[in-house]
Amino acid sequence: FSPSALLKALKNTEIDLALAPVFDEHFLEGLCYKELEKFPMIVVLPAGHMLAGREGLTRYDLRNEKLILACTETGELGEDKAIMRGFEAEGVRPQILAKIEDVETILFMLTVNMGVTILPSYLSVPMTSRGRLQAVPLLPEEDHIQVAAVWEGKNQNPSLKKLLPFLGTS
Repeated sequence: FSPSALLKALKNTEIDLALAPVFDEHFLEGLCYKELEKFPMIVVLPAGHMLAGREGLTRYDLRNEKLILACTETGELGEDKAIMRGFEAEGVRPQILAKIEDVETILFMLTVNMGVTILPSYLSVPMTSRGRLQAVPLLPEEDHIQVAAVWEGKNQNPSLKKLLPFLGTS
């Protein structure tokens, strides 16, 4: 499931708990959450791309690349702003080829040399193992995506109440 679908399902009480990336805390209004881990960002590009063998890439290195943003078309969770904020800070205006929330679609687009993308590093293992794509750390390494456990505070599911203490919350 996509992050936006998970948060909608939580708000509609279709699910009890989700692990989701947090791009902007504003989009978690009305929900409870516990930050779990920060993950660095990676640039994912075709294995044959001229930037693929580098130790790390900056946003300036990506200035002439077609960027496929992993976000909803409207950026409803703030994910597009979170990615673009670093580009703006460096004075770089990349060409945005598309905004697509489905990571599998993005990966397919990358394998046919349509562009590059920036993703959280927790997605790197399945991508690099396919051999057609390369994951390179995005520099500076302080850039990260926060992942949180998110739930509806009014949820009365007894299983949720037993699980929350393991997250360090009550």
